[in-house]
Amino acid sequence: MNKLTKIGLSALCGSLASVSLAQAGEYSVTGAVTASHANQDSDETTGNPLGMSRNMTLNASGELDNGYSWTYFAATNDFNDSGFNMTSAGVALNMDALGTIELRQKASPVGARDDKTPNAYEESWDGISGGLDLAAGIGGGAASHIAWVSGADLPMGIGLELAYAPGAIGGDATADKGSSGGNNTTNGGFEVVVTASPMDNLALVVGYAQKDHNTTAYEDDHHEAIAHITYTAGGATLHYQQSVEATGISGTAAATSTEYYDTRAYGISFAVNDNLSISATTVENEKQRNTGSDVSQDFTGLGVAYNLGGATLKIYHNEVDNKSFSTGSAGDDEKTVVALGLAF
Repeated sequence: MNKLTKIGLSALCGSLASVSLAQAGEYSVTGAVTASHANQDSDETTGNPLGMSRNMTLNASGELDNGYSWTYFAATNDFNDSGFNMTSAGVALNMDALGTIELRQKASPVGARDDKTPNAYEESWDGISGGLDLAAGIGGGAASHIAWVSGADLPMGIGLELAYAPGAIGGDATADKGSSGGNNTTNGGFEVVVTASPMDNLALVVGYAQKDHNTTAYEDDHHEAIAHITYTAGGATLHYQQSVEATGISGTAAATSTEYYDTRAYGISFAVNDNLSISATTVENEKQRNTGSDVSQDFTGLGVAYNLGGATLKIYHNEVDNKSFSTGSAGDDEKTVVALGLAF
C-alpha cells in the first residue's frame, strides 16, 4: 500500500458532526492490474481474447477524540474512457468492544458468502455466463444498508453480524440525501450471520436473510439461508457450503417461475510451497419450478497460481453442465484463462 497524500476530514458523517477528529485522516490508493488471455468453447463468439482489468480502491482512515477509529473505501473494477465505474463503497466506525457499525454499498454479510470455496484463481463459474443463482442477501446491486459486526471476544471465537436495509434493494447505490431508483419489488430486509471457530483449524458460518416483497406476484417474503464449514490442515483447505433460497412466488404464477434454489458448493486448495497453489471446486445449483421437475446446472473449476515475485501467474479452467438450466449439449460450456497479475 502506497500512501499518496494526507487530507483533513472534518467529520465522519452528519450524525457524528459533533465529534471532532483527533488527527487528520490518512488517504491511500491500492489496486491491481491483470493482463489475460481467455479461450472459450469453439462454438461461441468470444471476441478479442486479450484483456486487462484495471482495479483501484480509494482508502481513508482516521481517529476520533474518544479513541474510536473510522475507515472509508470506494472501489472500482475498471477505469476506462468514461472514468471510474464504482462498484462498492463503505464508511465504518470502529467502537472497540461495542463492535463496528458501517454504512455499506457493497455485498451484505450473507451476499459476501455466496461462494467461499477456496480457489487459487477465481470461482468455478467465473467467465461463464448463465443463470447461476447464489445467495445475495440485502446487498444486491450495491444497495445501501447498515451493518453491525460484534467486537467483543466471545467463547469459541463466536462472532455476530447484523444488517438492515430500510428501503428498496437492488439497482444503483443510493446517493447522498437518499435518491435512488432501487428495486420497487422489495421494501427492504434484514440479515443475521453467526460465525464460530471452535478449533484453530475449523471455521463455521450460518446465516439468514429476508427481503420483503411488495407486489402481488409474491405470496411470501424472499428467504435465504446459508451454512459453511471450512477445515485447514497444513497447506490444505477444505470447504463445504449449502444455501437455500425460497423466492416466495405466488402459487398462481407461471409454471416456469422459480419456487426455490438449492445450492451446494465444495472445494479444496493446497499450497504446494510458498509460491505455488492449486485448487479444485464445484458448485451445484438446483432450481425447483413452481410446478414440474427440478433442473440443475453444475460448475467445476481447476485453478493454479504461481508467485513470480512482484507478479502472479494465474490459470483456471472452468466447465459447466446445463448452463442456464438448459439440458443437453447446448447447456455445456467451458473457459480457460491465463493471466498475469500485478498488485500495488
